[in-house]
Amino acid sequence: MITVFLRRLSDFLFVIGAIVAGVGGFFLLIAVQGRRTGESDLPWFMTLIAALLTLGGVSMVGLAIWKALRAAWLVGYGRVTDAVVIAIPSDESVTINDRHPRFLRYQFVLPASNEKVKADGPRLSRREEAKWHIGDKLRIAYDPQDPRMSTPLPDPR
Repeated sequence: MITVFLRRLSDFLFVIGAIVAGVGGFFLLIAVQGRRTGESDLPWFMTLIAALLTLGGVSMVGLAIWKALRAAWLVGYGRVTDAVVIAIPSDESVTINDRHPRFLRYQFVLPASNEKVKADGPRLSRREEAKWHIGDKLRIAYDPQDPRMSTPLPDPR
């Protein structure tokens, strides 16, 4: 459970959000302090931009933590079942080191209704990409109230 939490927590969203919140907060502090002492030469819109940067960064950090906690909750309290990898597509919306990271797309059957559910896993590292092939089986944890909300369990490979 801890490994899934830490893996999700280290998502780029968390890092970028922390940087943006820090930079925005720094400039917001300078602007507010300057206005209180009457020494500020910054226009009012610069204070607004700093406040928006801070709010945006804090929101990104909050979203990353929420995703990590959701995954940890699924591992701890979700239902566990087997799934089959049906595709390993690239995430075209993200480019890291001039390549698009890949992720697992898997399918599982709900035991109660025999309904097939398709879901996407997290982005894979290059090392993880080499481990997975279409048709491989994996264990997942899912939310019975919303089965599309699922996460792969740590693979012992």
